[in-house]
Amino acid sequence: MTPGRSFPNYVPYQYEDVPEATLIGERISEEVRERFRESPVVQVHRTTSKEFLQSLDESSLDWVYIDGDHSEAAVTEDLHLSWRAVRRRGWLAGDDYHWAR
Repeated sequence: MTPGRSFPNYVPYQYEDVPEATLIGERISEEVRERFRESPVVQVHRTTSKEFLQSLDESSLDWVYIDGDHSEAAVTEDLHLSWRAVRRRGWLAGDDYHWAR
């Protein structure tokens, strides 16, 4: 999903410490919830990836797309928890995997 194309009110930001970031995140969250409110197949969860992925049964998802905290520790944790949650022959994908150190 490219937020700018899907959500007309989206304003890109780079750092969480930007004061507007929280308000932008809230606005995007509400737009996502409204867009999928009546969907029989989409469930929106507003939580951390760790909390959400730990709440799932093993092999319970067909696919996981990771786009979260880019620190090495967080990426490692997201990958570990996602691997546990994805079914055999499922898909595990992510964002910014090509970054150089």
